[in-house]
Amino acid sequence: MSAKYTFLAWETPIKSAPLKLALLQLANNADDNGFSYYSISKMSRSCGMSERTFIRKISELENLGVLTVERRSNRPSLYTLIGDEMGVTLCQLQRSGVTECQSGVTECHRGGDRVSHDPNNTPNNTPNIMSVIKDGFNHWWKLYPPSRRVNKTGCYDKFKSKCKKLNEDQVIDLVNKICDDIEERTKTIDDIKYFPTSEPYMNKERYNDGE
Repeated sequence: MSAKYTFLAWETPIKSAPLKLALLQLANNADDNGFSYYSISKMSRSCGMSERTFIRKISELENLGVLTVERRSNRPSLYTLIGDEMGVTLCQLQRSGVTECQSGVTECHRGGDRVSHDPNNTPNNTPNIMSVIKDGFNHWWKLYPPSRRVNKTGCYDKFKSKCKKLNEDQVIDLVNKICDDIEERTKTIDDIKYFPTSEPYMNKERYNDGE
């Protein structure tokens, strides 16, 4: 979660509660550069919306100029929230009905470093694989029940070893798979003591149990 982008999301003048909720969800998922790659199904469930509704909110945020999206076939899209260089505010396009950026911001930036405006092209500045691995680990580690987290360093080393054999897209798919499994276990396991601790969960690749 990015505290910076969560704060900026709250400060962004959006009157529609569902649209604000979608923006906060993206900010909650984002790293310190505003970048995230959660699936629509996961985000819409978290917001209590249908997938179709959440997709509409994504488009509305794009139209406001606070979000860019790289849509990829059969893979999670890449999302980048747009902020000014000093992190003062989320920038918005100068158009009717949209509040101008706060004073002190000289220019709105309409494209994130990691995002290509052509969904068929690879972004010019994709994050390196180690950055993706680190961000991915932090995503699922935060989702894991706190009382069942054991040996964070060992879990990261095992996760990193697994991911080094994968490309960026495969790492993202693996993280989504792990997160989906953690959420499913959280819903179906009544007593937390039966939830596997994180170290054997990762070492034994327990996220594959359902296959």
